[in-house]
Amino acid sequence: MKYKVYSPTVEAYILSDTADGPVFYNVTDDIVSGGVTRNLDAPSTFYLRLQNKQNKWNGKLHPMDRITIYATKRERYQLLTGYISSATAYALWGQDMRVSGYDTLYRLQNYYWNPNTDQSFKLLYDRAEVETNTTGFCRVLAKLLALAGQNAVISGFPTEVMDWAAKMYSANVGDASGDETYKKFIKLLSLGGKLGSSNASSSSTGTSSSSTGNAAQQKVVDVAKNAGQYGCDTTYGHCLAFVNDVYAAAGYAFDRLEGAIDVWLTWPGSTSSDNIPMGACVIGSGSGDAGAQYGHIGIYDGAGNVIDNEGAVTISTFDKWTSWQTASCDGYTGYIGWTWPGVNLSNVS
Repeated sequence: MKYKVYSPTVEAYILSDTADGPVFYNVTDDIVSGGVTRNLDAPSTFYLRLQNKQNKWNGKLHPMDRITIYATKRERYQLLTGYISSATAYALWGQDMRVSGYDTLYRLQNYYWNPNTDQSFKLLYDRAEVETNTTGFCRVLAKLLALAGQNAVISGFPTEVMDWAAKMYSANVGDASGDETYKKFIKLLSLGGKLGSSNASSSSTGTSSSSTGNAAQQKVVDVAKNAGQYGCDTTYGHCLAFVNDVYAAAGYAFDRLEGAIDVWLTWPGSTSSDNIPMGACVIGSGSGDAGAQYGHIGIYDGAGNVIDNEGAVTISTFDKWTSWQTASCDGYTGYIGWTWPGVNLSNVS
């Protein structure tokens, strides 16, 4: 018996707000790969990789641009309508662009809601009076949002605030130590965990058990700790290049990919933070625009620490390493998981 197998046709359309007004883009023909995850109890997510020949999409796609994705297989289905949360701003030499985000629930979750403003009243209450078929839904939604606002908890400070605080601290630490405002300021910094961190608090999520690896795993960790002796790349922002060089110097080179998130997408591993093997790669979402686009990667040392490149070889506890990773990268935030890139070192004799 013969079977006819075919993939659905995928379409994607983006509406971008620019200084000259809204601009509509059809990115269908430039889709290289992608995926849509439909969630029942959380915002659905998507990611797309777009070819960028002659820098076609440089500077055109932005966070909070609206997007609709369709798939056609006999019939045309609307898979997702939502917002871009992360988009490559510019890519040199025409590299593929990455776009990811959420469905429309994302805006509800991230919108600064005040039920007492005129805009909120017009959005919900006025419309409820006019649309008689709403059966009171608008009023129920208004009460829900008001209740959520009253019980909101601030879980972290934006990175920009903490960076500003760090600069102010450095400028004034010598002449204001007895001032009450200064004391409150120091309290603010301590809530951030470290200067420049966006987490207000951290909980113990890391693996505390020590693991001893085989010779291959120990070699990777040894190279990582002494990366300078092996000529490994420690340029700031080159976290994946550092890991690439470490594995190559240890004798276990793997394909060089664009970003840390690509390591996870290419060799998906375990999302558990317990009993991470020595020498395994740990993946996180990083921070800032670079984190949102590429994620972050390090090497687990088997004793509760992560070795990575932050402009120099850095060794930090697993909890500290995960605490500052607050970007949203391909729908992931914080610690993503651990994986073996290309070869499972624990199976190497």
